[in-house]
Amino acid sequence: MLCPKCHRNHKKKDGPTCTCGRRFVFDNPARDGVTDTKFLRLLEVASNSGTYYFTENQLYFEYCKRILKGHKVAAIVAGSFLIVTAVLFLIGGEHEPEWLGVAVWFAAAATVIAGVTAISRWSRRNDSRSRFDGILTRWRKAGDGKSLDFLLDTPRLGDPPPSWPERDIYDYGVERIIVVERDLMVDLFVLNGLHTQERALVVSETGYPSYLWPKAKEMIAANPAIPVILLHDSTAAGLDMAQRVARLDLGASAVKDVGIFPDDIKQLKRLTPTNPARSGFAVALDLLPYAMMATGISAAIVSASTMGEVLGKTDPNTRESDFG
Repeated sequence: MLCPKCHRNHKKKDGPTCTCGRRFVFDNPARDGVTDTKFLRLLEVASNSGTYYFTENQLYFEYCKRILKGHKVAAIVAGSFLIVTAVLFLIGGEHEPEWLGVAVWFAAAATVIAGVTAISRWSRRNDSRSRFDGILTRWRKAGDGKSLDFLLDTPRLGDPPPSWPERDIYDYGVERIIVVERDLMVDLFVLNGLHTQERALVVSETGYPSYLWPKAKEMIAANPAIPVILLHDSTAAGLDMAQRVARLDLGASAVKDVGIFPDDIKQLKRLTPTNPARSGFAVALDLLPYAMMATGISAAIVSASTMGEVLGKTDPNTRESDFG
């Protein structure tokens, strides 16, 4: 295990504490499937080195992509070596050099051990979310709070900031209203500056934040043609969002649903590591990395497509960095 504090290669037999004094949260990589250094890397990638706030779902995406996918590759490699070793053993014959026979047996034993370990890890992918939740819980309990500064787990914009006068809400020139399904999405978009980027007032269908929802209604009353953008998950509740918002009778004449739908998720190959088919492609909007999500929202706002359709039409050979 590589110590994230002093970068010393710490051996498991030396105990859970490094010589520099740092205690490992994950002191058994074979059992945990992750190390402290790898988990810190997940946090760094999810926040784009402290550039974005992110949610647990977005961190889970990185976990599936960078940890579970690595287990899959290891399983494939180990399985391939196992097959090759077996073939060499079967075609060896009686006249093979003695040293070759010993080498083949040694390689077979090592490959079996490595293969069983790798395949066992990969087979756990069906309970990957519960395993991830356990890993995150352990990290939180370890008290390394600063590393989680950019992780959003509960809404925090319930009260207007003391230094944010009401008039400042409109300083960026609101041109549209974005209504999200879940409260936490308001925090994700506002804290990352999406509201100013898209010149939008962002609220949740539940009426959160309470000090902005009345302003949204006032703006619609003053200009019924102001675009109202709906963003939701591809779950059953998400698919019903448009009907719920319609029952609110906001008086808006230009309501556009750009949320994600199961058919859209089927086209997003980048989500494959999270195994969305397991849930019938019913996933949370923020399973998408933030940069990819922001790109999709911007494109969907100016097009006649949903966000999922916009991203699904993207060239499959597009470089990953294009979406963050």
